[in-house]
Amino acid sequence: MASSTSSPSGSRDEKIVRVLSTTFQRLDDFNGRADEATAYATAVVAAARANNGTEEEFKDQVMCIVANVRNLNGQIRGTETQIAAAELAVMDANAMRTHQQKQKLAALHRKRAREQTSIDKTSLHCTKCGLVRRDRLNINELALDSEESGSHFDYNYDNVCTCSHSSEEESDGSEEEQEADDKRKSSKSSSTRSGSESS
Repeated sequence: MASSTSSPSGSRDEKIVRVLSTTFQRLDDFNGRADEATAYATAVVAAARANNGTEEEFKDQVMCIVANVRNLNGQIRGTETQIAAAELAVMDANAMRTHQQKQKLAALHRKRAREQTSIDKTSLHCTKCGLVRRDRLNINELALDSEESGSHFDYNYDNVCTCSHSSEEESDGSEEEQEADDKRKSSKSSSTRSGSESS
């Protein structure tokens, strides 16, 4: 005597279909049309089951659809755009975000990137090697006016970062300008002294 038993996965899928169908009916695309929403939900569940190898992946995908499908309101069965059940079954949360949400998220990512860039540029320690950056050391403060006090300090630069930084290039440029300035001043003072001696 043969007995018919329903598979556990089939029973679970029926529950998921009901949940999705209820969710779809709240969208303008179905507008309370239960039969169409159920048929679409059945196709989505079948496609999601086929595209996910494990039960966990399948559940995650279904939960993602339930949580984010409202962002696609008016697009599933829209006049300009339509989303097939097989397409919705593989969409991630980012793909289901609205254009406005994507813009906000992109702006947030750009802000974080700018903040990180600012941190990298002003950090005392090099983000590449972790050592102290030479261009961030204020030599005048470290020397403690050594010229006035007559004391001099030997700085150990063996443990200082030697990576290339744009700020180092700017620093080198300012040092060259300072040297040129000093040369001009010394040449002026020497010419002044020679002029006074000749007079």
